Amino acid sequence: MIEIDREIIKTYPKFSLGIYKGENNDLYKICPSFPDKEQRINFLKFMNSFKSFPGVLLPTDLLCDREIYGYKMPFISDAQDISLLVSRDEQDKDVRKIILDIFAILKEIHKYFIFNDIRTSNILIKDDSAIFIDWDLGIIKNSTDKACCYYYTYNISYIGTIFEDIVKAFISALSLFYHYDLEIFMKKHSIFDLRELLLNAKADREIIHTIDIIIDIYFKKRKMEELDVVGLFETIDLPSKREKNRVRKRIKSQVNK
Repeated sequence: MIEIDREIIKTYPKFSLGIYKGENNDLYKICPSFPDKEQRINFLKFMNSFKSFPGVLLPTDLLCDREIYGYKMPFISDAQDISLLVSRDEQDKDVRKIILDIFAILKEIHKYFIFNDIRTSNILIKDDSAIFIDWDLGIIKNSTDKACCYYYTYNISYIGTIFEDIVKAFISALSLFYHYDLEIFMKKHSIFDLRELLLNAKADREIIHTIDIIIDIYFKKRKMEELDVVGLFETIDLPSKREKNRVRKRIKSQVNK
């Protein structure tokens, strides 16, 4: 554990919101203050106990002054998060491989904890592989803990579940699939609105069908085992550049209404 006043960390060059860059390309994150402070500290300790976790950016040490308030982590070069990736011109990426990697890593995560705050800015892409970052709001598996998150797909009662993780990962995957950050829409809308958005944009029928299954699970008309997001992305035809542009244009016209 590194004993250093958080005010000293704040004098380091700012890397991004709440993250500062130190020597040797190390990054220092000062976690936001939440009412469940003890729960957050316990989760930081929990993540620091892992020696390795492929596909998850682990802390290399914890930061403390009067209490634990953050962690140190390595800088990943030549990587960009999904939100940044889809804001730029399309690159030569194996989208199917990346999406399947996201769900393979998430399956391993769920053996130990619920990520909770899955979003396009919390998944780095390096080459054609995914790396989950910013897991601060996670929940240890089988605990009764709860935590806030960036957005909700249905309502707050579904916060902190494996199912909610899968739905948010699905939305991140769709953002890659159509090269458009759908969280811009989801911040103010629900999964029901997303269905209508993609239906009006004439998105692939299998994607609409998958959203229908998600909605049925929310209403307890189906079981979670009936949702096969991995199978969808293993077999679905990737859209051509022309089709992506068409769907993206329709999505933007719906979002801007």
